[in-house]
Amino acid sequence: MTTVGDGLFQYGGVPVASPDALPADVHMVCRKTTASTAYAPFDYWYPRFKKDKFFTTIEEGYSALTTGRNDALYISPDSHSIVAAGSSAAAHTFAKSNCHIIGMDNAAPTYGSCIITDDGIAGTGHYNPLVDVTGDYNQFRNLRITYGNALNTNLNCIQVQGSGNLFDNCFFDGPMSTTLADLATFNLVKVAGVGNVFRNCVFGTMWKTRRVGNNLLQFCRSAAGLAARGTIFEDCIFQSNVDNVGVTHIDANSGGDVGYGPQYFKNCQLYFRWSDHGDQVTQAIEWGIGGITTTLHFDANCSIWGADDVSVGTNARLGVIWAQSGATTSTLGLSLNTA
Repeated sequence: MTTVGDGLFQYGGVPVASPDALPADVHMVCRKTTASTAYAPFDYWYPRFKKDKFFTTIEEGYSALTTGRNDALYISPDSHSIVAAGSSAAAHTFAKSNCHIIGMDNAAPTYGSCIITDDGIAGTGHYNPLVDVTGDYNQFRNLRITYGNALNTNLNCIQVQGSGNLFDNCFFDGPMSTTLADLATFNLVKVAGVGNVFRNCVFGTMWKTRRVGNNLLQFCRSAAGLAARGTIFEDCIFQSNVDNVGVTHIDANSGGDVGYGPQYFKNCQLYFRWSDHGDQVTQAIEWGIGGITTTLHFDANCSIWGADDVSVGTNARLGVIWAQSGATTSTLGLSLNTA
């Protein structure tokens, strides 16, 4: 139980004091069939959680939200499977705006227990992406978004096409299979839209070793053609086990004009771990074939471990701004050899 500046008491990020501070409507997803067993205390803490406010799947809880009304959906500390419909391109599309999914967990992003994952059924096109956020102005907090099916073709864990969305204390967990770790077309998180924010998030896992030049973050265009712009990453970690010098963490512009204007990185750490520290990747950021419609700004609190350079190539020298003092290599970054 903590007290914040305005005197509002909170438990797990859920306001429990003045009713005016609550969203328009509040729902909860837990895997129990009723709220009378493990989650009985919620009936006492949150009187608005009546039986018709409890759901057992993410899809049911999402359907109960009303777009544009600041509704909230809290999910219990469970693994919540999203069921793919046939060979759909995405397991779940979050198209509503001004709605929020909040995990009933602590604020540690590294291995949260409020999990959104797949239903374990393999098939072409399943979970690609697992979650597709097309709505605007939503919050996603205290969540672990991952997939456990080693046979699926999920090339993207989450895709953000909307604008003004906030991801806070979230863990984007993957790749979770050797097959995906070895696919050049794998990109864990894809971001388009305007002004999306990732705060205190972790990208990537140390579970599998990436052996090809894929990425944890890729800037892209939305289906409507809106390029990523003004994205903010604050206090975020990008991490991977690697076994190939071509692995990178960020794909800045390989699709051509997929980013527009500045993207900001504040106090972000990019970590590559080569087994036994035997080598290091060539660059942390891939620029690719794209022009210089976007720039990536890294403040002086950002760091890279396990890479020869920040990025290489003519466009990269113009498009990646690395503020850390002492950058003296022939391109633009510190030489961060670990061998």
